[in-house]
Amino acid sequence: MEPIKHTLTRPAPYALGIWGGLWLPDIDLALLSILHHRSIITHSILIPWLLFVILKNRVPFCGIAGLYAGIAIHLAADCLSATVGFGMIWTPWPFKASLGPASPIWIVVNAALGIWLSLKLTPEKKIWLVTGMCLVALGYSVLNEMAMLPFITFGLIFSVVFFIRYKMMRKQAIDKTSAS
Repeated sequence: MEPIKHTLTRPAPYALGIWGGLWLPDIDLALLSILHHRSIITHSILIPWLLFVILKNRVPFCGIAGLYAGIAIHLAADCLSATVGFGMIWTPWPFKASLGPASPIWIVVNAALGIWLSLKLTPEKKIWLVTGMCLVALGYSVLNEMAMLPFITFGLIFSVVFFIRYKMMRKQAIDKTSAS
């Protein structure tokens, strides 16, 4: 029995991943010489995606799923920021140009993809995954953002993603049944 795949070890990497994902987008604040705050690199699912591609067989999928979820929660809160100055998404050095009016679209799409990929990586543990994601989103909203609106925003994005995934899975099940 491999420890990474053991059922009891799954919540730990997920919890570590979600915690890291909550704070990973703001790592650009430590790299302001090459990245602007709200960098297109850190305020996206690029970093967990690269980790998944590079370390696919060496880290638990639940850890990467947690990173996706944490980033999605952070980005859902960032959806509420004004789209001026630091509220916009920026390209890295040497350009450091903003995406302008496309910034909110970038944030919402990446938050939705983060939720989607988090659910996709751990399909057999949806109940604790969804519960954990929602509890962390609530805690992040109340404790970090000091408001409920980020939680509501996350809930709306999550609901749309969950509904689309449900419809797609249902269609696949119907297609399999009719093909038999």
